[in-house]
Amino acid sequence: MTIPTPPAAHVGTLSMRATNPYGGCAPTTSTSTTSIRPTSQVPIDETLGALDDLVHAGKIRYIGTSSFAAWQLIESLWVSKELHLSRVVVEQSPYSLVDRRVERELLPMARTYGIGITVWSPLAGGLLTGKYSAESWPQDARFPGTPASLWEQRHFTPSAKALVAVVIDLAAQKQCSPTQLSIGWILRRPGVSSVMLGVRNSQQLQDQLDAVAVEFSDEELARLDEIAPPGRATVPYYLDDDLADWSPALHRW
Repeated sequence: MTIPTPPAAHVGTLSMRATNPYGGCAPTTSTSTTSIRPTSQVPIDETLGALDDLVHAGKIRYIGTSSFAAWQLIESLWVSKELHLSRVVVEQSPYSLVDRRVERELLPMARTYGIGITVWSPLAGGLLTGKYSAESWPQDARFPGTPASLWEQRHFTPSAKALVAVVIDLAAQKQCSPTQLSIGWILRRPGVSSVMLGVRNSQQLQDQLDAVAVEFSDEELARLDEIAPPGRATVPYYLDDDLADWSPALHRW
C-alpha cells in the first residue's frame, strides 16, 4: 500500500511506502530510493531536509528525483552542499527515440556530477513497439483507438510514423523486435543507468529483457540519428506532462 501524500507536498512518485507523512502508524521497512517531483510550492531545502531526516532514520537509503530540469537538479546539489544534506543520486526521466531532449542539458549535467539516470517510457507509451497504427490497432491496447483520442493526435504525426517505420525496418534487418531495438538503443546511451520496464505478461517481459543483447553498428546508429535527431523531440515527453510546473520556485535558503 502506498501512503497518500498531503496536499502541496514535494514528495512525488516512486516509493514513499516506508514513510508516513502524517506521523501515524506506517510500515517501518526501508526502501531503496524515494523520488520527488518538482514543485514551485515547497522550497527545495525543506524537501531535502525532510528526506535527509528519513535517510538518517533508516527509512530510505537514497534520494531521487523525477522529471526535474537540469537547473533544478543543480539547485538541489547546491542546497545539499550548503546545508550538509543528503544529495540526489538519481533522476528518473522520459527518454526514447521519440524525445531526445534530455541529451541537451540533463544527461551532460548528470554525467558531470555523478547522478544516475533511470529512464521511464522508453517505448513512448508503446508507440515504438510498432503495434500501433491508424490501420491496425491491437485489441488489448493500452490507449483507445479512436481518431479523436488525445493519444493518437499526439503520437500519429507524419514524423512519428516515419520514425516508427525506420525502427520496424531496422529491427527486421537485425532480426530483433522493434521493442528490443528501442530499449537496446536506450541501454547504450551514455549516462543511462537503468530503464524502467512496463509489461502486462511474461511474453512482453522476455521481449524487453532480450534488449540487452542488441548491438548497433555505426551505420545503424547514424540511420537512427537521421530520423530521430540528437537533442530533439518527435513526440514531446520530457517536461511535458500534466504535472509540469513552470512557476517560479519558492526560494529561502
